[in-house]
Amino acid sequence: MDKVEVALVLAGLTHDLWRLQGSASPASPLQRGGWLGQLTIHGLERIAEVSLLDSMVAALADPRGSDGFGTRGQGGLPAGRLGEAEVALGLLQQAHSYATGRPQIAPPANGAAADAPFLVSPLTRVVLHSPPGPPMLQQVGDLSPARLFPVAQVPPGSFEAHCQAFRRHWEALVRGGADDAATLLSRLLVLLERFAWCVAAHGQDASPHSLLDHLRCTAAISLCLYRYHRAHGWHSAAAGDDGLPRFRLVAGDLSGIQPYIFGISHTGAAGVAKRLRARSFYLGILTEAAAHRVLHLCDLPLANLLICSGGHFYVLVPNTPQAEEAVRGLRARLDGWLLERFQGELRLILADVPLAGVHLRDFRQALDLVGRELADLKSRPFAATLRGPSGWLPERFRVGEAGARVCPGCLRNVGLGRGSEELCPGCEDDLALGQRLPRARAVALYAGPGGRWGLADGYSFDVWDAASRQGGSQERPLAPRPYLVALLNSTDVGGIEGVPAAFRFVANHMPAGADGEPLDFDALAARAAGAEYLGVLKADVDHLGAIFTLGLARQGEPLALAQACGLSRLVEQFFSACVGSLVQRSYPLCYVVFAGGDDLFLVGPWDQTVDLAAAVNDEFRRFCGGNPNVTLSAGISLVKARFPVAHAAVLANQALDDAKDPPEASAAGRDSICCLGDLFKWAEMPLALQEARSLRRWVEARLLPRSFLRRLLHYHALFLLYHRHQDTRGLRFIPLLTYDAARNLRHLRDRVQEELECRRWVEGLKNLYGRNGEPNPSLLRLGFSARHALAASRGREGE
Repeated sequence: MDKVEVALVLAGLTHDLWRLQGSASPASPLQRGGWLGQLTIHGLERIAEVSLLDSMVAALADPRGSDGFGTRGQGGLPAGRLGEAEVALGLLQQAHSYATGRPQIAPPANGAAADAPFLVSPLTRVVLHSPPGPPMLQQVGDLSPARLFPVAQVPPGSFEAHCQAFRRHWEALVRGGADDAATLLSRLLVLLERFAWCVAAHGQDASPHSLLDHLRCTAAISLCLYRYHRAHGWHSAAAGDDGLPRFRLVAGDLSGIQPYIFGISHTGAAGVAKRLRARSFYLGILTEAAAHRVLHLCDLPLANLLICSGGHFYVLVPNTPQAEEAVRGLRARLDGWLLERFQGELRLILADVPLAGVHLRDFRQALDLVGRELADLKSRPFAATLRGPSGWLPERFRVGEAGARVCPGCLRNVGLGRGSEELCPGCEDDLALGQRLPRARAVALYAGPGGRWGLADGYSFDVWDAASRQGGSQERPLAPRPYLVALLNSTDVGGIEGVPAAFRFVANHMPAGADGEPLDFDALAARAAGAEYLGVLKADVDHLGAIFTLGLARQGEPLALAQACGLSRLVEQFFSACVGSLVQRSYPLCYVVFAGGDDLFLVGPWDQTVDLAAAVNDEFRRFCGGNPNVTLSAGISLVKARFPVAHAAVLANQALDDAKDPPEASAAGRDSICCLGDLFKWAEMPLALQEARSLRRWVEARLLPRSFLRRLLHYHALFLLYHRHQDTRGLRFIPLLTYDAARNLRHLRDRVQEELECRRWVEGLKNLYGRNGEPNPSLLRLGFSARHALAASRGREGE
């Protein structure tokens, strides 16, 4: 970027920072007399043209309205610096409108009170099928997993303290300076991510999005506008044309994620747990690096990466011939690399659609356009690589050499590596990465071969044990300068010097033994209660597409770009930050295979995995402020430690599908969990676990025989026959249970509290309906309770 463009992006990222000035500031900080204006103008002079930035910031601090590019921007780019500032100001005002759907708002005059700065959590505003309940506010403070949960009221004085902390970090950033624009802009984005995420862009009552998303989107759009008009001419008539396609939205979609992650042949191959986590981590880096490659090809800053999570990304680029050609070339190179590296198992679909201002004002239209393009490209994968002008290219379908042995670790790749099990190079890379991840503190990304692990289009990355220039690999010399160093699970990037910096929340917890070494699946199963089983948990958000397209916007209102970006960021942070923190804090024996985007996949001792599923749902409800329109569904499968992991994933996915769309028409789907062969709503989970633990306690106290629990499963199946199919033969369970209880409960004494509770619970199963006329809930969840108690009370001798 040239200095004019850098100044434009800086102005976009700072123009509304007066909302973080705090009530004690004597003047608007963007005015030349304010602290923010002074530091912006004088502290960034090495990076941008001071006079240009000065003029833009001063004008933005007191917006007076503008028609298009202003009076001097009619026929071409003005020669004078003030003219350039007027052009840039017009672009910024238009970008502001496109990003937020609202006009530019001036800072309050000295002494005037600003709108309430507190941000209503977007997830508490979603409306689909039920009233959302009272809105909840985002906590105010430096970003952390604990602060992501909304509250009913922000404590008095917290905003002023937050502004003072921001000011200290801002002064350190600007006075510390930077020798290049990429480093400065990356650190400014980190500062905004830490402090602007919880502040409303337009006041509490009016703003459906944060100041962070507003500033990022405004900066990205304004730069695209500038590039477009620099390539196509500076004409005022075009400036106000919302139908003119001045942008391109580049969307990436990584397909084949789960088959690749779980494509490990058997647990006998070295380090399955390590390789699972390594593959998941690698795919996240691969997706992000592909998005960065788009930015680099188009010479754009990180602000233009609008969304990146869960194997998807969206990059906003200017609609210029150069950008279109760059994306087309990258698509072909990605196809070729993925076909060679993964034999077509992974596909990174790269869609590229032109957008007009009208699509940004209502981003649902943009999502619809790019969604159709992605669907079309998915229907013909690798077309640019496997086909030539005259038809198919058969030689590109061949993988490996004739007679080569197949890798025992994945049963896919050929060309044996050097490991003890003769793994292929890809599996050896997985194992090496898995060994490094427990100590990982940062990821360094390179626009060349400087890193240990290769990525698409010649990029690479390395994992650092500490946030310093010294990588963790001692056998290699210090790699060349990375283009970005991302700190993991810490927002303080101060220790990363001399390079662009960022931070990422990553749910990368791995259970470890007393010696600090990661535990394998056998060790995890051995730590389960009763039966030595693993629990495999899969969960994701219900109706996420509808939440984006329908739930965020009020009746008849468009979906602002900043709204969509903010929602995606929040959902991603719940899974990557909050779930990761929960596991590390309360369920250290559970292993995070992946958690990000809108879903998670966890493995652990079966009983702890069941408890963790309930805890994740409780946390998600708290994260959404109890909004009934935003829910989670989950599926759990129980398997032996040496059960093939790919099949375990299939079973967990099937359980999740049953929770969302039950095979029985009478069962209600969504907002549910399918576990131990039973399906019920999350609201039933606490009582189901309570009954399961009571059954286990009664069995271990010899109040009930374990054989009685097995017969309860039969009675439950008969009840479901009647309940779901109205088959009266199922009512046989009542006399059968009556006879069984008379035989097995006659020794219980009603004057002993525990024995009395046991008898009352069993006798209560004879009632088809509860007091409210609904089916007896204990009967509905009986299958789960009995199976849980059977597994938990099973002896280690294999009973």
